[in-house]
Amino acid sequence: MALLVQGVIFYINDYPLVRAMLGLTEESGKVAVGYVIKKQGTLQRQLSGDTTFKTLDLQNPIFNKDVLVTGPDSDALIQFSKGGGIHMGPSSMIRISFVSGLDLGGIKRHATVELVSGKVVNQTTDDSLVLKAQGKTFSMKANRTEGLEVKAGTPIKTIELSPVNAKGFELMPERDLLALSKKIEEVKAKEEAAPKPSPTPSRAPPPIPSARVIRILAGPVFDDSELRIRDSMIERILAMKWEMEPPDQPVQVAFWKLSEDKKSISKEPVVRETIRPRGTHGYYSWKGIPPGPYVWEIFDDKGMKLSQTTKSRGQLEISKRLDVIRPAPPLIGGRRTYSNQIDRSPIKDFNITLEWRAIEGIKDYEVQFSSSTDPNVPVQTEKVDTNRFTFSKEKILSGVKYYRIISRLENGYVIQSPLQRLTFQFLPPALVSPEQGAVLSKKSLASEEQNRIFFAWQKTNFTVGYEIEVANDEQFQSVLFKKITPQNYLTLPNPKAGQYYWRVRSLSKDISSQMSPAQRFTVNP
Repeated sequence: MALLVQGVIFYINDYPLVRAMLGLTEESGKVAVGYVIKKQGTLQRQLSGDTTFKTLDLQNPIFNKDVLVTGPDSDALIQFSKGGGIHMGPSSMIRISFVSGLDLGGIKRHATVELVSGKVVNQTTDDSLVLKAQGKTFSMKANRTEGLEVKAGTPIKTIELSPVNAKGFELMPERDLLALSKKIEEVKAKEEAAPKPSPTPSRAPPPIPSARVIRILAGPVFDDSELRIRDSMIERILAMKWEMEPPDQPVQVAFWKLSEDKKSISKEPVVRETIRPRGTHGYYSWKGIPPGPYVWEIFDDKGMKLSQTTKSRGQLEISKRLDVIRPAPPLIGGRRTYSNQIDRSPIKDFNITLEWRAIEGIKDYEVQFSSSTDPNVPVQTEKVDTNRFTFSKEKILSGVKYYRIISRLENGYVIQSPLQRLTFQFLPPALVSPEQGAVLSKKSLASEEQNRIFFAWQKTNFTVGYEIEVANDEQFQSVLFKKITPQNYLTLPNPKAGQYYWRVRSLSKDISSQMSPAQRFTVNP
């Protein structure tokens, strides 16, 4: 028989209430019914008739009617003398009871495990185990692996056994358990026969957790609606909300600084405050928290650990980078434009101006440029003492670049803008004449155009010239005419009859656009 018990437990500080809740009596058997064969962390036991919990170690005996409690991040394996065992997970409370009864085979002892909250998995070769949870009784079946999970507030009618996969039980062979039992009895007999030394004060038992139950509703989370920056220092509000029983009871909220490798914490909390909730709900805020990793926990007003339906302790990582700078769309040549095509009037100077909303108390900024979405590898950094940066590029920017505005504060934070795209396309001009599919005749050209074809296209910004090509095939394998001109028009004299294609591209000092889509025209005799 093997049991696994784990989950969240209500700890009750008042001893009579514990015994009443679990149905305990003052009867206690002093004959060992099992032993602690594995343990990690803390395991405590309350004997029947005692008012305190005492620590159990490896190979300590377990008695009938014991109440066993594991601490957070702890577990223990108890093996019964009659076979089988119990595996207790973190923060678990159970009561072990062996009850004698009659059946067809005569007097037989039935093991009963009472569970307040948690999870139980059974492996057994007989049907002598009985499980009780929230007033409901379950008889565990022989040669089957079944589990039962009980959480605080779970309706009794929804609690049912279900098949599970139980692993991780490594009980001692029966002969080794008998040898352990004999060894413990021999040691006990020697201790009783030895002279008794003068009694020394015993160490006080660990405190029993407080009876208060807490449920974290939100947090710790940041409320940046009231974020303030003053004198190069940022003030953020870290907010927590919780619900607890009984109501109107004060609690302590504490934060410890966690090392960067998250292996050690500060000896003393950096913040520890007592908060009085309103009714069943509590709220706490911490202004001016520095960035970094922390451990937080909520206690009662005397510093006792709380009973819990959800965890009252956890870790919090506070990033030093905050996206609070709000950039405006970039201006190119004083306008919001994303290409060299003219939408109103021509732009002569290719100046890029980046602006962002000014933040009170901040004077120094950095503008970081990168060629990819990885802002950690900037290719250029510019420092300014205002909320605007303008630069005139000798080379025309084409394609997509990225930039980010940052400012470094004295308490370790780095405020920044989200990564921004700076997009500018150096495009070819739009063709005007001849239109796509135009049909011209040599007769009309001779009388009206002095036997010339007139080509025209739209001007583009930041352009020093244009290149035009004319071919008699759509792939421009056979180019008949090619010329660079500073104007956005050109004439071709004395064209022969036939079908033609033409296209143009824009030229700057350093780059050129792609060729425009070709347009077809026909010259008839």
